[in-house]
Amino acid sequence: MKLRPIFWQLFPSYCILTIGALTAILIYFSSVVESFFFKQTVTNSAERIALVEDSFREKILAGNYGLLDVRAKKFGHSANMRFTVILPDGSVIADSDEDPAVMDNHLNRPEIQIALTDPIGTSNRYSNTVDKNMQYSAKVITDEQGVPVAVLRAAVPVDAIRKSLQSINREAAFMGLVLILITAVISLAISRYISDRIKHLQLGAQLFAKGNLYHKLSGSGALEFEMLAVSMNNMAKQLSDRLKTITTQRNEQEAILESMTEGVMAVGKDNKIININNPAAKILDIDPYNYKGKYVQEIIRNSDIQKLLQRLFATQIPIEEELTIFTQNDTVRHLQIHGTLLFGVEKETIGVLLVMNDITKLKKLEQMRQDFAANVSHELRTPLTSIKGFIETILSDTKGDPENTERFLRIVNKHVIRLETIIEDLLNLAKIEKETDKKEIRLSLNPLLPVCQRAIETCSDKAMEKNITLKIDCTKESKAIFNAVMLEQALVNLIDNAVKYSAENTAVELGVCPNGQQTQIKVKDQGYGIDRRNIKRIFERFYRVDKARSRKAGGTGLGLSIVRHIVLANNGNITVESDLGKGSTFTITLPAS
Repeated sequence: MKLRPIFWQLFPSYCILTIGALTAILIYFSSVVESFFFKQTVTNSAERIALVEDSFREKILAGNYGLLDVRAKKFGHSANMRFTVILPDGSVIADSDEDPAVMDNHLNRPEIQIALTDPIGTSNRYSNTVDKNMQYSAKVITDEQGVPVAVLRAAVPVDAIRKSLQSINREAAFMGLVLILITAVISLAISRYISDRIKHLQLGAQLFAKGNLYHKLSGSGALEFEMLAVSMNNMAKQLSDRLKTITTQRNEQEAILESMTEGVMAVGKDNKIININNPAAKILDIDPYNYKGKYVQEIIRNSDIQKLLQRLFATQIPIEEELTIFTQNDTVRHLQIHGTLLFGVEKETIGVLLVMNDITKLKKLEQMRQDFAANVSHELRTPLTSIKGFIETILSDTKGDPENTERFLRIVNKHVIRLETIIEDLLNLAKIEKETDKKEIRLSLNPLLPVCQRAIETCSDKAMEKNITLKIDCTKESKAIFNAVMLEQALVNLIDNAVKYSAENTAVELGVCPNGQQTQIKVKDQGYGIDRRNIKRIFERFYRVDKARSRKAGGTGLGLSIVRHIVLANNGNITVESDLGKGSTFTITLPAS
C-alpha cells in the first residue's frame, strides 16, 4: 500500500467531512423550508378562504352563479390565487382562471373528498385544467343549518413556491460554500500545523538517529506534541548517557586489548571473525582492518589453528596448546594459544576466544641458551681434555725424556692460553653488557681516522705473516659519536677476523663514508665468505660457520658477539653482506650528530 503524507490524509478528510456535513444540513434545511412553505401556503389559503367564505356563501344561497364567478375572478386576481366553487355534486359553478361551464366534474378531486370529511382538504398535484402543478386547499361552505351547499377551493401554483424555495436554497448554498471555504482554510491551517509539528519531530528523530543527541525538540503549544517532544528529548538524553557509557567501555576495552602483548581473536559460532587486536594481527601476519564478517579460513591459512577452533566448538572445553606457524615471508613463529568459550549477555555460547602468546623469542633464547651451554662446554672441554692428557703423559713418562716433556708442556701452555683467551672474552662481553645496562659508557663526537689507524696497526703483524694488504680509506673530517676504546676493539676484532679467514696475498679494506646524520664504517675482505643461512646467527656467542677452520685460525667464537654488543652500546647497528668464495663486508653505522 502506498503511503501518503499525513497532511494529505488530514486535509482531505477534514474537507470531505465538512462538505458532507454542510450538504446534509443544506438538504435538511431545504426540506424543512419546503415543508414550511407548503404548510404556510396551506395556512394562507385557508385564511383567504375564510376571508371570502361569507361573500361566496351569500351568492351561492341566492343562486346568483354568474355574479359568483365574477367575484371569484376578482378575488383570485387580487390575491394572486385561483378560486374555484364546486357544488356538492361536483359541478363547478365558479373559477377565477377558467370558464366553469367547460370544466369537468370535481367531485373525485382528492382535496374535495378530504374537505367533505375534514375541516380543510389539501393536495399537491398536477392540474389538467391549467396544465400546472398546484397546491390545493378546500373547505365546505354550509348554510345556517350546517348543511353543505358548496366547496370553496383555493389553489396556488407550485412553481411559484419552487421559485421562492430556489431563491432561498441559492442563498443557503452560497452561505454553505462560504462556510466550506472558511472551514477548508481552517482545516488547511490545522492540517499544516499538525503536519509541520510531526515533521519537526521526525527531523528531530532523524538527527537523533544520526548521532546529534544534543538537539532539543519543542511541542510548540500542543499538549500532546509537547509531551511527545519531552519524551523524545528524555530518550535522547538517556541514549546519550548510554552511548557515553558504551563508548567509554569500548575505548577501555580497545585500549586494554591494544596494550596487551598477547594477541586476542574472537570467532563466532558461524566461524566468522568477530574481533582481532593489533598484536594478534601482527602475530598472524594479517590486515587488522579487513577481517570483520569474514571466515577464519579466508584470513588465516593455518590448518592447526582451524583444527584447534573445531575442537573448541566440538568439546566446549578450554584448550592450551603450542603451535608453530609460517608467515607469508616464511618466518617461523612459535605460539602458545589459550582457547576458551565466549559467552553472550544471557550466558549463551556465541563463539570462542583465542589468546596467543608469541614465544618465538623465548624459543630462540632457549635454543641459544642450549647452544651456548653446549658450545661453551665444548670450547672448554677441548683444551682441558688436551691439558689433562698431556699432563697424564708427562706423569706417566718414567724415563723423563726432557724433549717430550718440554714439547708436551708447550702444548699444555698453548691450551691454557686458549682457555685464558676464552675466559677473557667472556669477561669482556659481560663487562660490556653490564656497562650498557647501567648506561656507564661515555659517548662523544670523535674523529674516526685515529681509531682506524690504531686498529690497522694492531693487526698489521698478523696481516704481514699472510702477505695481506691492509687498506684504509678515511678522511680527517670523518666523525661520529662513539667510545674510542670500545670502537677500536670492535674494529680490531673485525680486521683480525678478516685477516684470519682470508687467503694469502689478498687485501682487507677499512673504509669510512658519511651518510647524512650517520657515518658508516666498512670492513671488507676477500675471504671464504659466509653462507646466507648462517648470516643471522654469526653474532651469537660461540657460533661458528666452519668449526674446524675457526679453531685452526685460533678464534674463540666470541669475537663477533663482542663486536655486536660494542656497536649496540654505541647506539649503532651492524650488518653483513657476504657471498661464498667472494668475501664479506661488515658495516657499522654510528650516529654522526
